[in-house]
Amino acid sequence: MYGLFFNTRCLGIAPPSLYAAFCSKAGLYREALDHYFGIQGALTDLGVATDVPQAVESMLRNAVAAVTSTEGERGCMVSSGMLQSAPEHSELVGELTARRDDMRHEISQALLRWMDTARAETLARYLVTVLQGLSVQARDGATRDELERVVDQVIAGIRATLPLKPAV
Repeated sequence: MYGLFFNTRCLGIAPPSLYAAFCSKAGLYREALDHYFGIQGALTDLGVATDVPQAVESMLRNAVAAVTSTEGERGCMVSSGMLQSAPEHSELVGELTARRDDMRHEISQALLRWMDTARAETLARYLVTVLQGLSVQARDGATRDELERVVDQVIAGIRATLPLKPAV
């Protein structure tokens, strides 16, 4: 996304023309979010996992790969986008907050295969917190190996503390 803003010169257009194509800066941001959400990411394999540790490990390892990719911006547009903004962007902040809530809900729903609703919601909130932290750490320069070790700790904690019910 940031590259798009800084490369308007490469496109041979001025920023106002780019914004006009999307009706506004906010429209461009929404379009980028829609594209970003269409890319397969951390939640891709949740439905095929056979247990909670496998589901969580897959999700977090996919996230680490994405936020440390050498092909784009480090971090995650969803996890770290619009955390601070000017008051005139409050509508966009609300939309991104809703998207993060939707992601948390999707994780919670996937976890219901193995646990009750209250536990699934709590674990989903924890996992979104970890995902956001991984994103921030990547933006701050953490390596893939460093973040993989964080994932190892999360998985060890899950294996040690969650009584699991059999998959239905």
